Amino acid sequence: MRKLRNYFAKTAAAALTAAMVLQGTALAAPLDELNDIMEKQEEMQPDSLMEETLGLSSMAEAMDDNGLQIQLKAGLNDQTAEMLGEEAEMLKGGYALLGLQVDPELHKWMVNLNLSSEEASVLDASLYGDEELLGLSLPQFYAGALALRAGNFKEQLMNSELAAILGLTEEDVAEIPSIDMKFYPDDDGDAGKLISGIQDKIEEKGEEIEHNAQVEKTEADGVVTYAVTFKTEDIMGIYEVIFDSYLSAFTNAGMITGADVSDAADAVDQMMEMMGSVLGDELTVNFEVKDELVEKISYELYMDSTKMEQLEETVYDAADPVGTAEDALGTAEDIVGIGEEAADTLEAAEAETDAVADLEEADTTDEAIILDGDPIDVTVDKGEDFTGYMSFELTYTDPAQPSKGFTGNVVVSDENHEEQGTIRMDYTTEQQGSVETTTFSMEVAEEDAAVFSGDVYTSSFDSATGDWNITLAFPSDDGDVELTLDSTFSEIEKGKSFVLTVDDISMTVDGETLGATAEVAVSADSGEIASPTESKAIFEMTQGQLLDLVNEVSANAEAWAAQFAPETEAQSEAM
Repeated sequence: MRKLRNYFAKTAAAALTAAMVLQGTALAAPLDELNDIMEKQEEMQPDSLMEETLGLSSMAEAMDDNGLQIQLKAGLNDQTAEMLGEEAEMLKGGYALLGLQVDPELHKWMVNLNLSSEEASVLDASLYGDEELLGLSLPQFYAGALALRAGNFKEQLMNSELAAILGLTEEDVAEIPSIDMKFYPDDDGDAGKLISGIQDKIEEKGEEIEHNAQVEKTEADGVVTYAVTFKTEDIMGIYEVIFDSYLSAFTNAGMITGADVSDAADAVDQMMEMMGSVLGDELTVNFEVKDELVEKISYELYMDSTKMEQLEETVYDAADPVGTAEDALGTAEDIVGIGEEAADTLEAAEAETDAVADLEEADTTDEAIILDGDPIDVTVDKGEDFTGYMSFELTYTDPAQPSKGFTGNVVVSDENHEEQGTIRMDYTTEQQGSVETTTFSMEVAEEDAAVFSGDVYTSSFDSATGDWNITLAFPSDDGDVELTLDSTFSEIEKGKSFVLTVDDISMTVDGETLGATAEVAVSADSGEIASPTESKAIFEMTQGQLLDLVNEVSANAEAWAAQFAPETEAQSEAM
């Protein structure tokens, strides 16, 4: 089983990288006729039963124009609250209520939170934002709302009496970034320019990929195969644009400063190198087409785990050079067990790391490290370096309706193409009457020995009753994990609003279950958003006003906490 994990830990990363590549290059298919085939095939695909019933796409468009309201009310079920013991007693019958409103026309938004026990409200909070103001209300602690005004954070702080109270020096202020505070996103502002700039650069890189890609078209037995070979350096250019753009945005916003800028840039370069190492110099993706429909997509990756591990170590060392030795025994992939007398100091951890490194070079897998005369038992799993191939093949069940499902096969083989392990994935969607059922199953085998076989995901939706049920299962050596959802849609106004009542959402781990109930109301309408009254701009308050605020919060906090203090025996007898 451990050998399987060693193989598939690498192949999972490789498959993810390849999937990202396919997604990124879909913007610029190098062959026009293949691109036309794929677009037409996508257009043929019918809407899901849930989309037909709820009109989610129309609702999303309406939200862009009219705004939105989302309200979530959730709480633990009684069985879970009882299982958690006395500490969770107040949660029994209680709930959390979270609301979100956005008005794109008036450029306002609000987030509301309410926590309640079975008897009374425990905490109320609201956060309001518009183009000029950000206000936080906590009525249990202070009257009105504390506010920040849009503009330069540093300048406002420097000119406030709060800076004097905090004892900020000129040196302290110099370290604070000059952030231009904006509380409502502007499509034509920095965020909008960032997104459009990224899109423009990706299109440019896509044109480079299209220009440099090599396409070979062959035909046999009525099947046309397009073998599209992409250059890795071109593909990585897309992700480099994305990472660099966001790094630049964070830097300009003052979220990354000083030496952290170069460290972040180095991390991006190392990440790109690691992704590129999985793909090699180029990636060839085969598209098999019959009757103007893509039936099968496949590719193969060559992997060298030693090179990948070297790059992983490089990234880890660069990200945390101080903590590397300290954390090595807890994070190193090959260390399985450590004796009870593991050192508590950094110096001892460094010595243990060196000793473990010596063990890893040896053939044995079970020895003792002698430190300061005391033996520390260390069990080392040597693992296995892997050099070979990971191939992926996806075949549509019905190419005319891709949504009906597919079969995916991942095969790991050595350099001689001798099979070492396989993963089979089956995804199916079927409709019978008013019920649409989706299943995703997996079969994992290592050298012809079955390791896992079963359903990983199942869901069903009934358009007649609104019932929506989901089960997710995750097999594990330490006990299987299962997530379940039992819910019902109601009050449906297609494309405008609905209510989802969750009778049970639970997680079961090794036989023990934690569960909750919830209700979610969604509407493509902002509703009324009222700005907070008695706003107190914190950077405009005098020292006296700030002192009054601190006293008010302290007194209210003490009274608030007293509500939840355990009742003493004397208090109980007095009552």
